[in-house]
Amino acid sequence: MQDTFVNILSNTFIRYVLFACYVAGVIITEPMYRVKLYESSLTSIVDIQTSFGESTCTFFEYISKLGSLEAYTLLITLVYNFLNIYKTFILIMVLIFGTFVRNLLIMLYHQQRPYMDNDQILIFGCSTSFGNPSGHSIAAVSFFLSFWFVIFQCEEMKNKTSLKSYSLGFIILLIIAIIFSRIVVGAHSFNQILYGGLIGFAIFLLFFYVLQPELNKPDGLLWVISLPVSYFAIANFLIFIVCLILYYLIKVDVLQIWKDNIAKKCPDNVENELYSTPGMLAISFCLSYIGVILGLKMEYSKILESKKQTFTLFNFEKNVTNPKQFTLLSAIHITDDSQWNHTGFTKSIIRLVVFYGMSIIIYIPTSLIGNDSNMYVVMIFKMFLPATIWFFCLFFLFKVIFLKLNLLNPSSLPMESQSRINLANLINKV
Repeated sequence: MQDTFVNILSNTFIRYVLFACYVAGVIITEPMYRVKLYESSLTSIVDIQTSFGESTCTFFEYISKLGSLEAYTLLITLVYNFLNIYKTFILIMVLIFGTFVRNLLIMLYHQQRPYMDNDQILIFGCSTSFGNPSGHSIAAVSFFLSFWFVIFQCEEMKNKTSLKSYSLGFIILLIIAIIFSRIVVGAHSFNQILYGGLIGFAIFLLFFYVLQPELNKPDGLLWVISLPVSYFAIANFLIFIVCLILYYLIKVDVLQIWKDNIAKKCPDNVENELYSTPGMLAISFCLSYIGVILGLKMEYSKILESKKQTFTLFNFEKNVTNPKQFTLLSAIHITDDSQWNHTGFTKSIIRLVVFYGMSIIIYIPTSLIGNDSNMYVVMIFKMFLPATIWFFCLFFLFKVIFLKLNLLNPSSLPMESQSRINLANLINKV
């Protein structure tokens, strides 16, 4: 029976149909439980906070921070520094896609957070945007499951079944803790965390069971860079225009009780942090993925050219029979360029120091822009531009700096064209 199930999932069309049915079910059933669960949350959260006490609620506020953008960025940098660039790309896309979906939906649903309706609910860590679905729930489920998946797709980890099972259990407990913490701190209702969790699982399924990327192939990113940058620029422009139209056209009557509770419990908030505006700002961050594309194109263009020269000039592998020729021929081929970061521990630590130092330099200017600045100024200069530069550096410029500092694995670097020609001539003489 298990073999039959595997065979069914191996069919691409069936996988897409099953995934579409799951997503449709999540979206269609959401209105059925939205109001009932939200209303029950208004009293349940008060009971939970009362029984836990302020110190326990503060503890859960710290648990909630494990699902923050800073925590995910830290994990992404570790994957970048110790695993491979393709896995880094996948994790970034999971995070960006989840952020985009969440903020698009909050602009569509306009559902308030529980503390806005009930002044008895305490709020730990002010969240003043709309709350449905929960962004922490989406990100926790999609990102942590993805992180676990890419770790255990490493060749040396695939067969460690016990460790794989125990770590999955830990990841699930961590996800539950983060999602539950959003209830305890008064940031979300039951329906919002449920909907967010189901969407997060859908994103995980999309990336790893529908698309099924081969995470250990060095050429896994070539399909991305084969597309012109103009395609991504046009897509960005269209996404931005559609989201801007939604932002201005879909209005909601903000109740006075919401304003009063926000003013009472989050007195330092500014307009850019209220209601739908944070969603629009977050979407501008999502559009910065174009920095990833630009960086990949710069990095992989020289590798592709090197490969092209090799296989065009020396297409004689099938005629090679001499063992010495095989030994020399293997040096012509580009080794797995995704393994450039496989070095000793000391070099890995130095790379991290350089990486974080350069990242701080990139983001220092954003501190000059206050959250109360014009929305478009914040979108461009605090969200989109620095993130685009950072992504470009992540996939290209940082590696150039590491190369200059001799912090890369030499065996993973592409051979210069002249060296490849000389080696090929030597093979012919053997």
